[in-house]
Amino acid sequence: MHRCLDMCTVLAAVLSTMPAQVYDDVQKAWAWEQQVRAECRAAREALPLDPADVARSIERLRALLDYFADPRTIAMTGRNSFRYQPEDICIDLALAHARLVMPQEAAAALQDLAARLDARGADVRTWVGAVDRFTAGANSTVRADAAVAAAIRRLAAHDPYARFRARSLTARDGTLTEDQRIAGLSLFWSEVKYNFANFDLVPDLDWDAAYLAALPEVRRAAEPFAYYRLLQRLCARLHDAHTNVLLPPDLQQRFLARPPLRTLLAEGRVFVARCGSPQLRALGLEQGQEIVQVDGEPVAAYAERVHGPYVCASTPQDRTTRLLVHDLLAGPRDEPVALTIEQPGKARRTVQVARQGHDEDERAPDYALSMLPHGVALVTLRTFGDDRVAKAFASDLERVLAADALVLDLRENGGGSSNVGYDVLARLTDRPFRGSRWRTADYRPAYRAWNRESPPHEGEPQSIEPAPGPHFLKPVAVLISARTFSAAEDFAIAFAAMRRGPLVGEATGGSTGQPLFFQLPGGGSARVCTKRDQGPDGQEFVGVGVQPTVPSAPTVADVLAGRDTVLECALAELAKAR
Repeated sequence: MHRCLDMCTVLAAVLSTMPAQVYDDVQKAWAWEQQVRAECRAAREALPLDPADVARSIERLRALLDYFADPRTIAMTGRNSFRYQPEDICIDLALAHARLVMPQEAAAALQDLAARLDARGADVRTWVGAVDRFTAGANSTVRADAAVAAAIRRLAAHDPYARFRARSLTARDGTLTEDQRIAGLSLFWSEVKYNFANFDLVPDLDWDAAYLAALPEVRRAAEPFAYYRLLQRLCARLHDAHTNVLLPPDLQQRFLARPPLRTLLAEGRVFVARCGSPQLRALGLEQGQEIVQVDGEPVAAYAERVHGPYVCASTPQDRTTRLLVHDLLAGPRDEPVALTIEQPGKARRTVQVARQGHDEDERAPDYALSMLPHGVALVTLRTFGDDRVAKAFASDLERVLAADALVLDLRENGGGSSNVGYDVLARLTDRPFRGSRWRTADYRPAYRAWNRESPPHEGEPQSIEPAPGPHFLKPVAVLISARTFSAAEDFAIAFAAMRRGPLVGEATGGSTGQPLFFQLPGGGSARVCTKRDQGPDGQEFVGVGVQPTVPSAPTVADVLAGRDTVLECALAELAKAR
């Protein structure tokens, strides 16, 4: 009886947080539901564990399932993919119960998931993803339970690659024995050996010799962080930004925490680009200041010593960006980092910056539209990892059509899905255009036994039709930089092939492809790039970068003056075309 009353209380509290229009606005409902799930995930992943907090998260997740069963929600979601969120919630429930070592309840959540997937005829990737998410997050005691094991077998039965998953090797048991460490190294070595698409870009690398050299080090690396750092150092020798070893979440949070301070590069020097918390601004940090030392060491030397051995990068510009922008301030959560700052007209000074405890301000939006003088629309696309970016551009198309020219800013776009970018491009032309061509290994064991060559599988460029409705056919320029990466590079290479306008800025990161993800012992994971992409006409850009047709880069003087030289250069190019 008390449990029922508690459930009702929690359900009422959860439902009371919903916006009033949640039953007729899918986007707002999606945002709310994602927030609830994120809070529940944080509860079960928190260290130290608070069982009461996890129990409350379980009730909230059950309330979410009731919400999706409500006829009003069903009517609102219609054919939208939002209607499949209960499947993810079932996994959340299973993981939360596993965290409390409640195997019977975890098994029930997995069986519920399997029934839902069966009912809608889910594809293989959905079944596989469900198994991987649970086995990566649940401990061995729960996984060994008969009911849980039966539920996992039911889910895994749909997986044609089940024997490759190595789930017995990669279970997260809270410890890393010597055997587990060697198994993890061997798994990573073998997945790279058979699946890596870019060995031709590292012709001097003897991958087998690298494996042998790593074995004694792995035997000695009893501490999990040291073990994963060894794997990352090995991975860095592949020089590929889509091939990585990822730390377990708890190690990531403990040893690679970052303050919300963003840097930028100009003429090889590092400047503050954005201070994302009031605590940082209270230290006197502000945009345009130069960081000359980190922990008393020149900034470039510090970055190379602390992060250099572990950086997976496909090009020199990509490596520099990772060292001095993405990874520079990462370090132990409980240790502040000392930044020595220079600013014209002021004395050099050093500030101690905490890596945790910040009240982070709202981040820059993934999508933004602004109207510039002389009839130019500026659209900033910071990701292709969310189709809402393409939808936002489509909804703003009427405003864009009123402009005389368009600038698309992809300088901070780290990628996502190529199709999201193509959806944007499809509104800039009234003709079909082509995406990247690609190839992947086509390994045939019998051919190897016969000493016959097994040529790679070649994928023809995808043909993309223009979007329905009006199209923006006036002059366009695209801004790119070394931070333009992955699917954003697919966008840039397709845009260049369309001959719609100039690419303005600096060479892109030079890495794209399809990574193969897999779990490692101790809760970490890895990915290996399996696909080599080229431009529609065969142009190589992996390991090189998409090159600008109009080179432009910020100078130190630009940074100090607050000028956006690259944008100004694009505007000048558009003025010539009008």
